[in-house]
Amino acid sequence: MVDRGTVVDVDNELEAFDVQSIKFLVKNFIHHVQLKKCLSLLDVFTALEVVKHITENNWKEFLSECLFMIGKRNIIHILGLNSSEIEERIQRKEGFLIPFRTALYNIAEDLDSTEIEKLKQEAINMVPNIIPALRKVTSMYDFLDILEKRLLISHHSSDIFLVMLERINRSDLGIFIKDFSGGFYHMTRPYSGMCVIINNKTFSKESKLLPRRGTEFDEERLSQTFTKLKFKTCIYRDLSAEEIVEKITELAEVDHSKYGACVVCILSHGYETAVFGSYGHSVGINHLTSLLSPRNCQSLTGKPKLLFIQACRGIRDQTIQNNNKGQIV
Repeated sequence: MVDRGTVVDVDNELEAFDVQSIKFLVKNFIHHVQLKKCLSLLDVFTALEVVKHITENNWKEFLSECLFMIGKRNIIHILGLNSSEIEERIQRKEGFLIPFRTALYNIAEDLDSTEIEKLKQEAINMVPNIIPALRKVTSMYDFLDILEKRLLISHHSSDIFLVMLERINRSDLGIFIKDFSGGFYHMTRPYSGMCVIINNKTFSKESKLLPRRGTEFDEERLSQTFTKLKFKTCIYRDLSAEEIVEKITELAEVDHSKYGACVVCILSHGYETAVFGSYGHSVGINHLTSLLSPRNCQSLTGKPKLLFIQACRGIRDQTIQNNNKGQIV
């Protein structure tokens, strides 16, 4: 059983934000509804005892590890323990706290209020419909909680969060969670890359291809998305097959050394292996991808090259409905 008197003695040495830090470190062990009700250190350790995560034999070691993590090593002696012993146990990876949780804690502690605001803005740019949730954010713990609830950060993958850190020039903090990244490609250059959008809406009469009504909505959304992601975006409309090849060739001739990636979006009629130009002639998708190969564009070697095809198959009139929320459906 937890010695409540001793816990209160420790609690008296802590500030309110210290208790919040400990709550963040133990959030994997207590249901979030119950954790929210915990106002003191005693409340937290009573809740841990209820769920049987601590026992009479280990609660002091558990609490001392929490104190060690939040920089309150000078009061560990209240528990009759030595901080050096706690440090040795953590180094042997025999601690009680979850490594991913302590990694997030270390990141949170290294960010100031200005950087947190920048992270919130990056989240708005990258995550749909997140603004209402961000209005309630008062600390980095709150921000991380939102990312976790939306499954944007976990011990399986932290790639999106790593991107956010890079965009606010704090990629140095990525070292804490590099082991929880699921195959992340670092894009630390001034611009994310080049993005070319080719939108064929109208076609010649001879082609017998009907206009692609509504394609302007896709074009607008793609442009907005990649611009927010700091891509240099170029839009071309109603290109012939020859002109499509010409624009991709021009893209391959650009020096991409200052960019991190390359994106091509083609909106047109087409079929599985090709897209149509505005005069009804087709160009093979494999041919377009070959134009951006290392052989034809050395400065893109080893960098992501993404080709998105929005191709209407056949000649039926196809439309895109735009609802009153501005979403394409």
